[in-house]
Amino acid sequence: MKIQELAIGNWVCIAKPHKITGMCICDGVPCIQTDYTDTYYAIDNYEPIPLTIEILEKNGFEKSYDEILEMQYYRSQDKTIQITHFSNSVNKDWYVHIDNDCYESIGSCDIQYVHELQNLLTLCNLDIEITL
Repeated sequence: MKIQELAIGNWVCIAKPHKITGMCICDGVPCIQTDYTDTYYAIDNYEPIPLTIEILEKNGFEKSYDEILEMQYYRSQDKTIQITHFSNSVNKDWYVHIDNDCYESIGSCDIQYVHELQNLLTLCNLDIEITL
């Protein structure tokens, strides 16, 4: 992970999942603080949290199937967010597509981690809290 990929409120892991509450550069080293401690630790101590089916289902995404494309995906309850899993993907495991209320595309990208989904939701101006 790079400090540029992270934001306050993103989930990261150091032994268990924690939310980022602060970021800084200490003696040239990118550091983050989490809700676990007031201390800043080097970003190298943290791991990204892979996005999983369990996390999607816990956050209200429902499994769906497109018969024409013969493709399984997960959709938000309001049907504006569609997340497709690619088990044979080389670089990323998930493709996220987001529409606005009029079903016009407002964002899409390939992702692998929870913090990437959080950042895409923020960029699309969606106030959706991801829980683990």
